[in-house]
Amino acid sequence: LIDDVQEGYRKFFDEGYLRAQLAVLDAARAGGIPVFWSFWGRMAPDDGGYCTYDEFYGPYGTREFKGMNATYLATPEAAEILPELGPRTPEEKSRVIKSVHMDCFGNKDERGESRFKAMLDDWGVDTLVLTGCWTDACVIATCIRAVTEDFNVILPEDAVFSCTAAADAALEVMRNLYAQVVPAEDVAAYLRAGVAE
Repeated sequence: LIDDVQEGYRKFFDEGYLRAQLAVLDAARAGGIPVFWSFWGRMAPDDGGYCTYDEFYGPYGTREFKGMNATYLATPEAAEILPELGPRTPEEKSRVIKSVHMDCFGNKDERGESRFKAMLDDWGVDTLVLTGCWTDACVIATCIRAVTEDFNVILPEDAVFSCTAAADAALEVMRNLYAQVVPAEDVAAYLRAGVAE
């Protein structure tokens, strides 16, 4: 899963993160591993995605966030996945999830079932390689839920990103309880090795 690697956050991404993210993506494609994308899609209080974030922040934010809810994107363009890391083929584009929950498994289909879990089950996936941003929000929420849903989680340490103070603590929580945290180059090498076997 490549989580929330979108234009609205591009200004925060450093070159090291983007390089690691691309290495894992390229290796997954080379190894024939299905890649899934999610993007954060909240725009306003009337966007149909009302949830506890609105209750926490209020429709327009509070305190230092007055005038904006921190979970809303400023423009529709902010939701666009970075082209260099985005899906290329119609098959890949069918594996994109618009997310209105920090936990990617929380996005439901018309039957009220998790879209992401259904996709993973359809592909016979038992191990999730989790990348993207934000480490201390969507990444950790999805990681914990993945384990709850009985998926193994591999977290390429340098292919997850956050620019917040809680990022390192979130990474340590995942390392100690939920995920195998390893360098992105090791994950990429493993994914590519599947081609030769």
